[in-house]
Amino acid sequence: MNLHSARRGIGEFLSVQSENPELLKAQYRAFTRQMPMMYFILLSSTWALATTHMRVAPGWLTLGVPALLTVGCVIRVIFWLRTRNADLSPELAHAALLRTNRLAGGIAIAFTAWSFALFPYGDAYTRSHVAFYMAITVISCIFCMMYVRSAAFIVTLVVNGAFVVFFVSTAQPTFVAISINVLLVCASMMSVLLTNYRNFESMVVSKQQSEALSRENFKLANLDSLTGLGNRRAFFAELEAELAKARARGERLALGVMDLDGFKPVNDLYGHSVGDRLLVEVATRLSTTLKASTAFRLGGDEFAIIAPLPPENTVLVTNANAISAKLKEPYRLPEGTVHISASMGIAVFPDLALSCEQLFERADYALYHAKRRLRGGAVLFDSDHQDQINAEARIESALKQADLNEELSVVFQPIVDIRDLETLGFEALARWDSPQLGKISPGCFIPIAERAGIVGSLTRPLLKKALAAASNWRQSLRLSFNLSAHDLNSDDGVLTLIGIIR
Repeated sequence: MNLHSARRGIGEFLSVQSENPELLKAQYRAFTRQMPMMYFILLSSTWALATTHMRVAPGWLTLGVPALLTVGCVIRVIFWLRTRNADLSPELAHAALLRTNRLAGGIAIAFTAWSFALFPYGDAYTRSHVAFYMAITVISCIFCMMYVRSAAFIVTLVVNGAFVVFFVSTAQPTFVAISINVLLVCASMMSVLLTNYRNFESMVVSKQQSEALSRENFKLANLDSLTGLGNRRAFFAELEAELAKARARGERLALGVMDLDGFKPVNDLYGHSVGDRLLVEVATRLSTTLKASTAFRLGGDEFAIIAPLPPENTVLVTNANAISAKLKEPYRLPEGTVHISASMGIAVFPDLALSCEQLFERADYALYHAKRRLRGGAVLFDSDHQDQINAEARIESALKQADLNEELSVVFQPIVDIRDLETLGFEALARWDSPQLGKISPGCFIPIAERAGIVGSLTRPLLKKALAAASNWRQSLRLSFNLSAHDLNSDDGVLTLIGIIR
């Protein structure tokens, strides 16, 4: 059993391991850079030895054999130079290293046999050159083969084994001492090679772990953990990339922004766990419905779809409505059957949007109109929407520049008890007469002020005017004044309103 284990261990030690594909590729890349240098050293040393023996050895030994060995080595050098930049698969890298393993033994035997054939010729100097050639060449080969442990060991066993046996058998003290010396040096070098190989292996494994961690971090940073779709960060990165490609190729690109109608009541009624399962099912339906498009979850119940090379606009809207219809089908969950719908806003590059920001804003604006006027359907951003955006931008700009104390006014609508037709009070209604734009409906400028975050600037002068007018009413009359949610979002805003009322 021990003998069998020893044989198996030696066999594994002298073979190319294939358990780690990345290690194989790393070995191959490092090895290809070393091989041309190894063959250069080997051939240079070979021809130097042949030159010193030309006057004392036969021509076939000093010219014929070195020429044949050179041809073989040049063929291998050409192979390594051609493949040094190739990105081989693990299987091909393993095959190349196995081939090197087999050739290493054959090449070592060929050069060793040639060296021994030269030894009988010449004097002590030429014989010492043979010993020096074998010793220094095998050391060079060990260095060059350090990334393929098995090949280095095969060369060391063949050359050193023959070297020690041959020179010890000469019984010449100098050669015996040289052989022992070379044996000890090579043994030390093999120990260093083993340590270097283990460090190399550890470095490759560490790199694999680092890349795996990087991929996991990328996944965490770019994938929605609940649905498995790309998240908001991945969405904008993908939108930038697809828009750049569409611009470079002169192609169209469509973006759909989608919001689920009726999701919040389901979430409130059944709980967050059911809401999460519903979102997962929505993501599954999107993934199976879409073909060339990519879906993302932007957050909450909001999704987005990037569609390269969209069809013409009417077909695009039809396809979007088909997606909405798919999402409108009943969701059968363990807690019950759930019904929701999905509204979608669509914008197309380069029709009315030339940047990622514009494309997203246009699609979001179309979604706003879909939820107001076509719930469960799709709205394509068009020139009418562009005109509305331009008009709203003018109103917002005028609001920000307006003298609100002068331009805003208040009118009052009576609040009547229908039982006895008695007036209980008055509701204050805002009016704005802009010197630039004329009279603007509150149904128009108040939502714009809310979206722009300046509604508080309107509330304060309007409340003061309403209170000033109400101070002249009889005591029994009440004042009704509408506040925006933005007015109550901050403590400072609430305290300001309280101060005005007092």
